[in-house]
Amino acid sequence: MKHTRLSEVLFESEQRFRAAFDESAVGMALIAPDGGVQQINQKYCDILGYSSGELIERGLQDITHSNDREVESEYMRRALAGEIDSYLMDKRYRKKDGPLFWVSVATKVIFDPSGQHGYFISVVQDISAFQDITERKMLEEQLVQAQKMEAVGRLAGGVAHDLSSLLMVITWYCGMILKRLPDQDPIRHDIGEIKMAGERAAALIAKLLAFSRQQVLDVTVIDLNTVVTSGLQMLKRLIGEDIDLHTMLDSVPQWVKADRGQLDQVVMNLVVNGRDAMPGGGRLDIETSTVAVDERVNGQFGETPSGAYVMLAVRDSGKGMDDETKAHLFEPFYTTKARGKGTGLGLATVHGIVRQSGGHILVESAPGRGASFKILLPLADTTAEEATLEQAPRGTSTGGETILLVEDDDQVRDVARQMLEMNGYVVLQSDAEDAVEDCRLYPGTIHLLLSDLVMPKLNGRELAEQLAIVRPEMKVLFMSGYTDNVILDRGIHTRGIALLDKPFTFETLQEKVRSVLDN
Repeated sequence: MKHTRLSEVLFESEQRFRAAFDESAVGMALIAPDGGVQQINQKYCDILGYSSGELIERGLQDITHSNDREVESEYMRRALAGEIDSYLMDKRYRKKDGPLFWVSVATKVIFDPSGQHGYFISVVQDISAFQDITERKMLEEQLVQAQKMEAVGRLAGGVAHDLSSLLMVITWYCGMILKRLPDQDPIRHDIGEIKMAGERAAALIAKLLAFSRQQVLDVTVIDLNTVVTSGLQMLKRLIGEDIDLHTMLDSVPQWVKADRGQLDQVVMNLVVNGRDAMPGGGRLDIETSTVAVDERVNGQFGETPSGAYVMLAVRDSGKGMDDETKAHLFEPFYTTKARGKGTGLGLATVHGIVRQSGGHILVESAPGRGASFKILLPLADTTAEEATLEQAPRGTSTGGETILLVEDDDQVRDVARQMLEMNGYVVLQSDAEDAVEDCRLYPGTIHLLLSDLVMPKLNGRELAEQLAIVRPEMKVLFMSGYTDNVILDRGIHTRGIALLDKPFTFETLQEKVRSVLDN
């Protein structure tokens, strides 16, 4: 009789547990020590979008984000070792229909009477009750990303000036040696490799500064259509013959206010990214148009503020990206390419340039469906006539004018002097402290002051203001390898001045000098 009563009690207890388990308002699962699902209730299945059979067959670890999977595995190991008896963690699951989402999971290890482990009880809260967790985690991830960008940006900005000066000296003297060596000289190849490495290092610094939004900008009003069309031949060579390149440019000019060189980088990097996504060939589209973003259409443009924008869209028919790849897409040094095939700075550079130019970037992609990058830049508030004037081609002719060169780095000053003299200019060299007196004593006309912007005792802007009293007709061109942030931290404002970024080449120095002299 007692045995029958005990069986009834156990049966009733099991029924109550099963009812509580199956009808619970939260997701519950019994997990085996190896991570397999022994039992799972309907609420858990509803949250994840899978059936109980599917989850028992594949397990919860299979649909857990890889980073969270590693953390939870360590928790389970510690629980089974008796170090902890339960743990609480926020983790990301992938729903059956695709997207990742955050949940809060509490897990406790259950041991049998003999002290041997039996299973884990895992309780997950309904995602609808924890929507704030998803939002909070997204904000946390954005903060971490912003801090990462700032840290790399500060590092790049801190070394940019010195490295830029050194690289300019290296590449210049390599170029001079190559001009003097006979074509068949065996050392030409070695010197050429040194020069090429220096140029690649300079380009890498520029990318780091661009992604961290610390470059000094040469902002003008530009027709985005012109940026695309002027680089088409180079772009076609970059992508190869197995990719069909199509342009769909708006019939009217698309005026934006930006740095021309940076826009060239944006177009080139997006095209190269599309090319790499289509190793077997495909189609690449480049489109420009004017779009008006307001509350009625804002959904299709993400968080972009209302206003008038010029859109640059680059679409490829490549392999596409999953959600995890898109989440890391603009991180510096993140790449899906094979080791040695990329620095992971191409799209990070695009992101930095677009944000520094006041724009926004949107990405649409899915595995097997290609990718679409949409760049939105504020429509320039100016007339076509003004913009055309701004875009007047830079002068390239040589000159015989006299230039006062002020630079605190001896090697950089010597390189700049050689460049200018090779182009026919008369060059006067001076220190910042002596420049005013040298100007006063020089009997002829000094047409241009070419001065470093950041110097130890007297910065270039202060020097130019003093020299303007002595020679008001003299034009001014500054040069600097420092970033915008460093320049502003030293109390120097760059608005309204002509500025040449270091490291510069013979051609860029020639163009900039002529442009300032002729205008």
